[in-house]
Amino acid sequence: MTNIASANENVAKIENQLFDVLMLPLGVTEPTWLDLVGEEFNVVDTFGVFKSTGGNQLGIVGNRFQPTQPKAVFQAFCDAILNYGLDTAKMRYTEVKGGEVVRFSIDLEPISYINLRKQEDVTIPTLNLQIGLNGKVTTSMFLSTLRLICTNGAKKSFTEFATSFKNVKGNQGKIVGMFDDVVRCMEEVTDVKELYARMNKVEINQDVVNTYLKRVADIDMKLYNEYAKVKQNSIDAMNKSIELEIGRTGATLFGLYNGLTHYANHEINTKDKDSVFSGVGSKLIAKAEKVMLELV
Repeated sequence: MTNIASANENVAKIENQLFDVLMLPLGVTEPTWLDLVGEEFNVVDTFGVFKSTGGNQLGIVGNRFQPTQPKAVFQAFCDAILNYGLDTAKMRYTEVKGGEVVRFSIDLEPISYINLRKQEDVTIPTLNLQIGLNGKVTTSMFLSTLRLICTNGAKKSFTEFATSFKNVKGNQGKIVGMFDDVVRCMEEVTDVKELYARMNKVEINQDVVNTYLKRVADIDMKLYNEYAKVKQNSIDAMNKSIELEIGRTGATLFGLYNGLTHYANHEINTKDKDSVFSGVGSKLIAKAEKVMLELV
C-alpha cells in the first residue's frame, strides 16, 4: 500500500533537485545577408548546454537541439506511474557526470526462481526514464536489472523501444504520451522474466562459452597465445567472471550471460559507476544480450 505522506515527501525531494536547462551561444557561422532589408545577421549554430543553477557546461550542441526540461518530464512521469498504480515513494533521481544525463528510476516487483544449483536467484527490474542533455545520449525509457547475488546491473537494450526520442525541435509534445510508454515498458517485464527462465534451462559446455566469446567480443581462444598481454589480461578477467557466475548458477546460458555482465560491472572502467547504462559497459552488455537472444 502506498504511503501518501512518504510519496509526497519523496516527490518534493526530487523536485527540489531538478533544474532548468539553458542553451547559450558559443559560435556563429559566416555572416548571412538578407537582400530585402540589406542588413547583415550572424546565425548562431553552436550552443553550450548549462544548468540554470550554474556550473560546468553539460555539452555542446547544434541549433536544432532543444533540451528536454527535467521538471516537465518528471511531472509527466509521476502522473504516468501513479496512473499505473506504482508507488512514487520508491522513485529515485540520479545525475550522471554532473547532469549531462539525468535519470528517474523506480524498482518493480522482484523476479525470482530456483537456478540449476537449486538456489534462489533474485533479480530486481527497474523502470528508467533517462534524459540526455549532453547532445550524445538520447532521451528514452527502458528497463534495467540488478541481480542481488552478485550486484550485476544491466540495461536491457531490447526494452528501449521506438518511443525513445531525440532532443530536437518538434518532439516536446511526446511527453504527454508518457503513460502509454510506461505501460509498454511494464509489459516488457514479463518478457524479461520469461527470457531469464529459458536461459536458466539451457545447459552449456566449454564449446558454447568459446563460441559466445567469439561472437560477443571477437575472441578466439585458439589464438590466445598470439594476443598481446593487455588483451590476454582482459580475456583472463572475462573468463574469471564467467567461471564465477557459472559457479553460482550452474552451467547455463543465464550463468554465461551473467559472466559478461559481471565483467562489465566489475572489471571495465570501475570508476564509472554508470558505465553499464551509458558507457563502455553498456555496449558490451548490449552485444552479449543480442547474441544471447539468438541462442535461446
